[in-house]
Amino acid sequence: MLVALPFLFSSCDENDGYVYPSVKLEFLTAETGDDGRIRSVMTDEGIRFPIEKDHTRSQLDPNESVRIMSNYEVLTSSDNEPEVRIYGLMQVVSVDPKPRAEFENGVRTDPVDVTSVWLGQDYINMVLGIRWQNAKHQFHFIEESVTEGIDGRPDVTLSLYHDDGGDMQAYSQKAYLSVPLKNRYPQGAHIKFMFNTYNKGVKCYEFDYIPKTIN
Repeated sequence: MLVALPFLFSSCDENDGYVYPSVKLEFLTAETGDDGRIRSVMTDEGIRFPIEKDHTRSQLDPNESVRIMSNYEVLTSSDNEPEVRIYGLMQVVSVDPKPRAEFENGVRTDPVDVTSVWLGQDYINMVLGIRWQNAKHQFHFIEESVTEGIDGRPDVTLSLYHDDGGDMQAYSQKAYLSVPLKNRYPQGAHIKFMFNTYNKGVKCYEFDYIPKTIN
């Protein structure tokens, strides 16, 4: 179940002299070591930072690149090199899109609220609102069509797979998802992404994806 990103700060009185660190809340790609601990993170601008400390003590899949949403601070090490201190994180849904026919049990396109959608480096990032009570919500990305484009890059139509499990629409909750593009579309693509929304029917967003480095 996707849950809101936990913030790990304690509340403080304004007069106790505490100064909150300068933090960012962003999608990152985390690189893990043999023990599953995060060794470094990469921003969507392609900047890699080693980890100074992970306050969440998260243990992810070992020796993997894992997409996360993180609350973090950039520091300067004793060697005058930038590094990152992590205060909060959650692993986000980030799986390669697959054709509709490959969903063995069919597809579900239960509605969502679209808070924001944007193209980062090799990812389409999205913050969605779901109406939730206690059921498990499942997400994936449906490749509806791929056709030849005029410039050698395909025209791709994607849509959101969302199975709300028959949940009651009781509370609003955020869901963070990130569509990996480079493996599926190594030459880039003209992408349309469609969402079924609660109040406004189908919404469509268009992106011109050009990989930084074409293999």
